[in-house]
Amino acid sequence: MWGVIDRAALSDRLIKFFNRYPDGLKSDYARFFVVSRFTFPIGVIGHAGFFFIFWYLDLTVLAVFNIFSVALFAYASAQNRRGNMRLPAMLAMVGEIPVHAILATIYIGPATGFWLYFFLSTIWVLLVPFYSRRLRLSLS
Repeated sequence: MWGVIDRAALSDRLIKFFNRYPDGLKSDYARFFVVSRFTFPIGVIGHAGFFFIFWYLDLTVLAVFNIFSVALFAYASAQNRRGNMRLPAMLAMVGEIPVHAILATIYIGPATGFWLYFFLSTIWVLLVPFYSRRLRLSLS
């Protein structure tokens, strides 16, 4: 029937798409690949939304920073699909997330909760397979 979506088939296709990873990845790298396959596109969508909100509120610095954020997460998403996970993960974890938290807290105050973004970096460190377990635990 025209216009009817088979929800079960759609959810199966989405689950298969997001759980797919390149052959030859070790389990911790495969886990990180799957997690980042969700998070990088969400970063693009979320920061695009923040851009319009900050622009509307005349918060120019935050609006401009979110243009950078959209570009970074789009780059990270593209690189992740190619299997290049290290640089995009580090740019997001060490660069974008903490700087966004600092700028938003400075410009619109701590009551907005942007300072909580620092916890995302802490969680991200634990998922990154590029470092030893000891180093990941000490950084978190």
